[in-house]
Amino acid sequence: MPKEKVTFKQPKSNIKQLRDKQGLSQLKLAVDVGVTPNTIQNWENSKGLANIEKVIRLCKTLECTIEDLIEYVEVEIDEKTQQKSKGKGLSKQQIRELNK
Repeated sequence: MPKEKVTFKQPKSNIKQLRDKQGLSQLKLAVDVGVTPNTIQNWENSKGLANIEKVIRLCKTLECTIEDLIEYVEVEIDEKTQQKSKGKGLSKQQIRELNK
């Protein structure tokens, strides 16, 4: 029997591409936004989210809209992966409901 796969949308940061387009280093962007370079690195790797004040500063510094900062990409997981993550995220049924 084939394993059931579930597809859902996951946020992906565009901060690195926008930062590169402006010719900014992580350090310079961090100083402009008021955070550490490590925070910028985490945001670029889609680890954690900025508070609204920092998002506004990011948009001003990177000359972009909020929608430009994050895109949603489709991710597919199989039943085995879903079982490993039980208790850590959404169930397959919850994911299906969100995608409707």
